[in-house]
Amino acid sequence: RIMHIAREYGYRSHDAGTCGLHIHMSRNAFGVTLDEQEKNITKLIYIIEKYWNQIKRFTRRTERELNRWARSYLSDTEREKIEEVKGKHLALRGKTLGKYVAVNLEHSQTVELRLFRGTLNLTTFYATLQLCEALHHVVMHYDIDSIRMMTWKTLVHRMLVHTKYPELKEYLKERGLL
Repeated sequence: RIMHIAREYGYRSHDAGTCGLHIHMSRNAFGVTLDEQEKNITKLIYIIEKYWNQIKRFTRRTERELNRWARSYLSDTEREKIEEVKGKHLALRGKTLGKYVAVNLEHSQTVELRLFRGTLNLTTFYATLQLCEALHHVVMHYDIDSIRMMTWKTLVHRMLVHTKYPELKEYLKERGLL
């Protein structure tokens, strides 16, 4: 209903080109202790960086928009050698890059995913929330070595196998990511 009302009032969200859908996830959801939280948040950053091109396609943002509002932690050259990147390096870098990065760590109580283009499409909105929850599931149930060995196909399977996310599955198909 809210999205319908927004459209009635002339809001454009996706079509504006500057509107983002930012998802905040509680830091407490990543673990009880600070060490657990940091470890699991680092795995989330690692997944996003390793599969940057696929995630970028999912987000509906242009390269220019991502560079302005939600840039990558790594350069293209660094991403090509992501297997060599140390997890601590990603977490430390995230604390010094400011808020305009894909995974913003500047909030004390939340981790902010800034990647997604705004939407007034309910299915896209649900798929985005489901992706975030599915990524959380993966980082909480797999260690970093298992995540490093995953291909995109394996990651998607892991995200969908234990969940009932019809919008996410359909959206991944539509975007050529399944």
